[in-house]
Amino acid sequence: MGRIHLQKKCFEDALKDFDEAKKIFSDLGFKQGVGVTLMHKGVVYLNQGRLEGALEINEEALEILRESNDEHNEALILARMAHLYDKLGRSDEALKTYDIAKKISHEIGDVNTEGLSLIGIAVLYSNLGKWKEALKAYEVALKLFQNHGDKDSECRTLMSLAILYRQHDCWEDAIKVYEDALKIFRYNKDKEIENRVLIEMVDIYAKQDRWDEVLKIYEILLKFARDIYDLDKEYIILMNMGRIRLKQKCEDEALKIFEDAFKVSSACKDEHRKNKTLMDMGYIYSQQSHWDVAIRTFGEALKGFQALSDKHNEALASMNIADVYNRQNQDDKAAFYFKIAREKLNPDSPESKSVIDWLNNHINNQPSHI
Repeated sequence: MGRIHLQKKCFEDALKDFDEAKKIFSDLGFKQGVGVTLMHKGVVYLNQGRLEGALEINEEALEILRESNDEHNEALILARMAHLYDKLGRSDEALKTYDIAKKISHEIGDVNTEGLSLIGIAVLYSNLGKWKEALKAYEVALKLFQNHGDKDSECRTLMSLAILYRQHDCWEDAIKVYEDALKIFRYNKDKEIENRVLIEMVDIYAKQDRWDEVLKIYEILLKFARDIYDLDKEYIILMNMGRIRLKQKCEDEALKIFEDAFKVSSACKDEHRKNKTLMDMGYIYSQQSHWDVAIRTFGEALKGFQALSDKHNEALASMNIADVYNRQNQDDKAAFYFKIAREKLNPDSPESKSVIDWLNNHINNQPSHI
């Protein structure tokens, strides 16, 4: 019952159950049972944030388990104590305790606890800024899990390794590790985790301006989103792809992608996203000097934002229309829309200053009448 209450986070009930179990084992003279029960109490205390109390209970349990020659649980409790030392800021004791746990678990062939100890050592070194030592510990743990065919632990270690590489701008190493992890996730057909890894890879490629690589991954993520009919993700991916194409000066391709995104936002009946997509489409038409289409597209977005009472984006749409007229030297029409924008903008915003400067310049350039 104690474990069930622990899983349900009913900590006080769990403690009562473990105290009853401890009394029964004590009455029976079953020391190992007492030690294991104390271990469980230590886990409850840890979950309650009672770190010092957890450490005291684990020390008591350790002594009993050693008397019982229970090396498996001795190694496990040492690893837990090391974790507690680390959380309490006692790094030297944590490292020594992890080393003892690692040695015992290695001697008895306990792969899980040995791996747990190695990961703990790696995290400890990483937190201390000793990233090369952390890297070595992760690599030893990774080899251990690979040799014993523990794919789940291998994947977790690979993900931790990738994070470490990223923290030190070792982008190529991080990518290689992510690719190794992807092979396992794809073999296990774990689409959700595969998705998350691909998104991490997108972030790395984007930092390096490797936009073609980003687009390749977005194509995979787009297929995932469509396969599970996730319109929200599909829209976000399409918008990101469109903006990358814009960055690459591939305006026609960007426009086609934004048109797909517009269809998705329409299917979702998401008026805000529809209008934002129209703004991106209008920008392309403007860049291509398709003035009438640009004004019509921005105008549609303007009406949409007005219906939503979205003053800020209403102002931005007005500014875009004004800019199109301004580029055609139709100053009066530009001024009309800049005035609409001025009324909607926050007076302290950079956009407001830009609009006011244009309007003042427009007034100063007006011909005087005698």
